[in-house]
Amino acid sequence: MEKTGNRKKHGSLRDEQAIFRLLRIAAAAAGVIGTLIAVWLVCIGVSCLSWGIGDRMADTIAASLTGLVTVAIVSVCCWRALIVFIRMVGRLSQGSAFTPENERAMTAIAFSLALSGAAILAAFVLLLLICREMVLTMIYLLLLALAFFGVALLAHALGLLVRRAALLQQDSDLTI
Repeated sequence: MEKTGNRKKHGSLRDEQAIFRLLRIAAAAAGVIGTLIAVWLVCIGVSCLSWGIGDRMADTIAASLTGLVTVAIVSVCCWRALIVFIRMVGRLSQGSAFTPENERAMTAIAFSLALSGAAILAAFVLLLLICREMVLTMIYLLLLALAFFGVALLAHALGLLVRRAALLQQDSDLTI
């Protein structure tokens, strides 16, 4: 009977390690896909910028520069959040769940995503002033900013949950 329990426990640990490995792979894949999208957007932005400069169109130049700066800010923030997430998954795979490091990681992820949302929202406002006829693009930008803020809010809530769980675990460890 003890062998069956050990086998189940060992199988469970293998399953957990596979899940953590899958999380790291998914985060890396998200980073690669996000980078490819960012490169594509930069190519479009540079193309529009050169077109705007060639035709001396101030609104196209301003819109292109706004887009390029926004893509740069969002890319840096998202990569920072992914790196922090991958490190946190590494700690989780070692059994460290409710720790101050993981709380700080969730806070850093939330901050990075909120900063991305703020950059997109600022671009939305600037582009709304620059080029009013791109209504569908503006709606997409607003929805993207709201999505970033929503995920940032979830990450912040998870960080608060980890903090409370870490305090409870610390109290429990002191009681024993």
